[in-house]
Amino acid sequence: MSSLTELLAKGLSHAGRRYVAVRGANTANGNFGTVFKCTVEKNGVVLPGYVAVKVTAWGSGILDRKTVLAEKTALETIGPHPGIVPLEDSWTDEKRCELYLVMNFYEHGTLLDYSKTYHVDDAMLSSIHRQCLDIIEHIHGQGFVFLDVKPENMLLESINPPKLILVDFGSARPVDQLRSGKIPATDFYAAPELRNPALRSDADANCDYYAWFMSLYYMMVLQDPSNDGKYCWEVMDPVRHPHKRDLVFELIQGHTTDSFRGFLVSMILCDPGSRKWHMTAHPGPWVKEHLPQPVIPAVPATLSVVQHEHPTEAVWPAPESFQLFGPAKAATATAGPSNSTSVRGPSVKRASVDKCLEKQKAGKSSGVGSTAGKRASCARKKAVKGRAATPGSEPEGGPAQAVLKLRAGRVRKCYKY
Repeated sequence: MSSLTELLAKGLSHAGRRYVAVRGANTANGNFGTVFKCTVEKNGVVLPGYVAVKVTAWGSGILDRKTVLAEKTALETIGPHPGIVPLEDSWTDEKRCELYLVMNFYEHGTLLDYSKTYHVDDAMLSSIHRQCLDIIEHIHGQGFVFLDVKPENMLLESINPPKLILVDFGSARPVDQLRSGKIPATDFYAAPELRNPALRSDADANCDYYAWFMSLYYMMVLQDPSNDGKYCWEVMDPVRHPHKRDLVFELIQGHTTDSFRGFLVSMILCDPGSRKWHMTAHPGPWVKEHLPQPVIPAVPATLSVVQHEHPTEAVWPAPESFQLFGPAKAATATAGPSNSTSVRGPSVKRASVDKCLEKQKAGKSSGVGSTAGKRASCARKKAVKGRAATPGSEPEGGPAQAVLKLRAGRVRKCYKY
């Protein structure tokens, strides 16, 4: 690895960029890879900020090439999420048998370091819990299972409040590949399905919920500095169930609530298929108290309440001034008998009607009378035409027949332009 450090100190070039390791910066050593803090140079100019360059080797008898490249495939396939580290650049060196991944650099350390340094109360723990569940469900929605959920793989973008960033996708696999190949999961957090070869066929997305449940427990164990390094779990049944573990609750007795410890017990005893339900929708006190619940609007005290068949619902009549969009309408007064003794003036509308009636009596061709007269004349003409056109409705030589004969004898002129 010293040769790799020297190589990064001189700089790695790829796609027009040059990555140079920062001298004196601490490097993160994982089980299978090493992460370096580097600067970026492009066209001879050092860009602001830092990046993290992760180097993972294959062919040493521990990991093969396919297993190493699985991390690159997962980061490129899973869609972006605010809680997942973005992949900025990547390439492989086939001669050195190494994979290089360039990602964002986060300087606030891991969630494990945070739990050792800062006090984590129930409210803070529930906030971290919701963030992790959102990240896990996003990964599952993309068809992958992370398989190595633990505080060491969660970096902090900020610490007040803590903002989680999930890293190290070396164990992430598509759902259809869980039952084959090697999965480098951490034994302390791994679900029994991953630790017991006989149960490997049962491995699915619920393994991530088990690992996160163990992470929550271990974070609270580390709240007491004297617990660091202590044995945190014991085998539940060494004979029949050697892969099932029980927690040492004495380590978290003094700084956790009864509801949180009850939540841990429910996760231990539940079936693998119901882990997600216990994590997100269990009616237990800790989940019910700290996960977001639907809000029922309060009933105004001044309005009468109509009870429905559902006790949690209430309906009240809306005031007359209520409208769905825009500002509230002003309430209008209801018409009723008036107690006023003042004499009302003449109505403008009534005066207009009286004027039209006077014009009708005078025979003027305007107003209401004129319109009524025209309608009556039109009706009479239609009646005459109807009788003339209907055989037998009027004797020969009648006035209607005479009118039709007169019209038929007229000479019609046609003008051409």
